[in-house]
Amino acid sequence: MNMGDEITVHQVEIPIEELSAALREQLVIGKMGECRYCHEEEWIYRLEAPCRCDGSLKYAHRRCISHWCNVKRSIRCEICREVFSPNFAVTEPPPLDEDDIPVRHFLASMIIRDAYYLTPPKEDMCSRIMYLAVVFITVPLYVFYWILACRGQQELDRIDREREREMEREREM
Repeated sequence: MNMGDEITVHQVEIPIEELSAALREQLVIGKMGECRYCHEEEWIYRLEAPCRCDGSLKYAHRRCISHWCNVKRSIRCEICREVFSPNFAVTEPPPLDEDDIPVRHFLASMIIRDAYYLTPPKEDMCSRIMYLAVVFITVPLYVFYWILACRGQQELDRIDREREREMEREREM
């Protein structure tokens, strides 16, 4: 710029809608959210909102959503029943070669799978309490009942044997 050059001032007009959208984007980038599956806190711009759920259930990591879809074998949200978008695919598990799986590993995996599906969800506290009550109160009582029943049966068997012996003694006489 040299002496004597004219300087003109230009006014830049930015529509209010664009300005407020840019400000909203800045706010979103600065916010933290929590993944609904792994419960890790993360910047919202790194999370996805795959369905209509709102609040603390709104955001999730893409890898967590994919894992959830593969575990549940469904691409629907379990809460709002909407298909996840962008469309997440359910990948087929790799085929198992039954010759390579020892019986004990097969049984262990079946037990673990059944335990996973039979335990109540962690969010449902009432179901969890009932489950614990059944496991730690009812089952031991049931086992104790059968132990007593077996002891009672043993006592009855002992009495029957004594009666038979007495009857044999009477016959011998």
